Amino acid sequence: EVRMSRFKLVLLLTSLTQGGTIGTCLPDAIPESARKYIKDSEGKDIGLGIVRANWASSFLMNTMTLIWIQEVLGYHSHLDPRVGGSGASAVFALAGCSNFDDATARSCGENETLIHVSTDTWIGSYAATEQAFAQEYPQIAAVDIGGMGYVGEESIFLAQATLKLGQADIGLALDF
Repeated sequence: EVRMSRFKLVLLLTSLTQGGTIGTCLPDAIPESARKYIKDSEGKDIGLGIVRANWASSFLMNTMTLIWIQEVLGYHSHLDPRVGGSGASAVFALAGCSNFDDATARSCGENETLIHVSTDTWIGSYAATEQAFAQEYPQIAAVDIGGMGYVGEESIFLAQATLKLGQADIGLALDF
């Protein structure tokens, strides 16, 4: 039974990261018909928008977040079809910038944001960008509500020669 549940989770995550749906994943999931909406500034029902970045762990973590928001918290939500191209993308997407990956014409502050959540953003290399944006647009800048329980490093580079030396050495290769 655990094996089938794992298979169902992998199938669901694969389907959702590709834009599909196959029902619920969790055994006590809140059904779609019982889920709530949030309200926009005009009082209209909208679902929580989630933006992903263009790397595998972001697709996975944001898809898991989608499942949690829908099936545990009971809110309508969706993965935004646009995918961020860098760690800084979430800063601008969460603030409602309609062109969040366009450094010359982001269009910030013109519309209410339809993106409310992003996980696994790897923002560390863009801390100065995030701070500058928050100073310029304090009313729409996103709020960092904390980590997810794991710490990662980003922007690590290994020269090809160093990588080959490590691969040629004796030991267990930890390649992900």
